[in-house]
Amino acid sequence: MGRWFAPYRQAGEPDTTSFADFPTPSYDDSRSLLTQQHIISRKMLSDTRRVTVMLTTIFALTLAQNCFTCGASVVTGTAPGFAAGTTGGGNAQPVYPTSIKELTAALAGKEPRVIVLKQEFHFVNTEGSKKETGCRPKNNIDCIAKKNGFVGQDFIQKSFSECDGTSVTVSYDNAALNPLIVGSNKTLVGQGTKGVLNGKGIFITGSKVIVQNIHITNLNPHVVWGGDAITIRGNGNVAPTGIWIDHVKISSIGRQMVVTNFSGVKGLTSVTRTSTAGRSSRLHATAATTGVSCFWARGPS
Repeated sequence: MGRWFAPYRQAGEPDTTSFADFPTPSYDDSRSLLTQQHIISRKMLSDTRRVTVMLTTIFALTLAQNCFTCGASVVTGTAPGFAAGTTGGGNAQPVYPTSIKELTAALAGKEPRVIVLKQEFHFVNTEGSKKETGCRPKNNIDCIAKKNGFVGQDFIQKSFSECDGTSVTVSYDNAALNPLIVGSNKTLVGQGTKGVLNGKGIFITGSKVIVQNIHITNLNPHVVWGGDAITIRGNGNVAPTGIWIDHVKISSIGRQMVVTNFSGVKGLTSVTRTSTAGRSSRLHATAATTGVSCFWARGPS
């Protein structure tokens, strides 16, 4: 092949070159050049495809690994005692409800779900309130008579109980008496200190449930039968199993912190590092915060 550049000339020398000075490649030269370019282009395309496939594979594997571990990573530690081995929502992709409707739907059913609370959910006044004739028991009458700044709880009158004091009008919020239903295969975890259920508790009806790092508070604390923080009960005589309640704070409630009813006591439950705050202006001065380090519950088999 000939020269493919302009001939050298001295500075100031006029440019007398023309296209004729550039040799025209022969057919064989042109074919050889095109063939080489084609081979190079094919090689570059092949290399590009290899890199693309490799990067896509790496991304897919990384995404799969993240999805495999994301559900489990939101839970701290593993369940001890009778709840050992419980999986909760397993490795399901975490969901972050932002409304009461979304939270209610996420907790329901048997589908494995990991529910992360990143906010405080306010239930008070969402379901209305009620005013009716209740009971001021004798112990509350005596407490008020002391005039020491403390008052006890009046009662929402139940058909199975009698009033040993006097009838009074009681008012209460309905939401606290209608807990969130938690089905099987659920993990409910609060993020930092943000996971708060204000005005409503939870009712665990299914098995394999993990509840960790949430705060349940403000369930009609002024009246007995005003609402339970955590209820564990199956359908009929079928008891839920594999329930782990860990690092849960319970405060200002109307009745029980944790209640298992009748079928629930036959299940397998671990309650660990859970704080129950009982001090209130509506209770006797000796009531205080109690920290439950570890409590394993199992009823008769």
